[in-house]
Amino acid sequence: VNGKSNSFLDPFYKVRDVYQSFIDETTMLPSLFIRDVHEGSYSKKENYIFVRRKNEVVSGKRTYGVPKGIHDLVSTFYYLRCIDFSKQKKGAVINITAFFNDSLLNTGLVYTGKQTISTKLGKIRCYVFHPILIKGRIFKNQEGMILYVSEDKNQIPVRIESKVYLDYVRAD
Repeated sequence: VNGKSNSFLDPFYKVRDVYQSFIDETTMLPSLFIRDVHEGSYSKKENYIFVRRKNEVVSGKRTYGVPKGIHDLVSTFYYLRCIDFSKQKKGAVINITAFFNDSLLNTGLVYTGKQTISTKLGKIRCYVFHPILIKGRIFKNQEGMILYVSEDKNQIPVRIESKVYLDYVRAD
């Protein structure tokens, strides 16, 4: 995942983020996660090695005990592709535990229904989710993000929309 501010905003708040996840295609669980972010004056680089047989994550010189089946932020999107959303009811919560910023992040997605959105590839029918977020550095509030996943057999993440402190972000 690459995140980049547009050239108009660069003089005020330049963003150059790269997130990479290496996922086992049979378990849909990550083995390695790389985060390299540059947002304004803030920079951070992290590498997480997931040691599945020991339920550990190694980050730099530190080792963390983690629950079985834990994800990183990017692998979570691929995990979602394995869930049969056609059987979900509005308001259903899908709980997710991820490892991020050297700690466990217990979060979830609230299923809010279906919607057709217009994209560069045409109109796409999607399942719509509101991730349960943690208020903090970027997000204005817990309801500030919407995730659209294609309503087909591939269930591909199509769009993320989010209200942020400075503005509004959309990634297709």
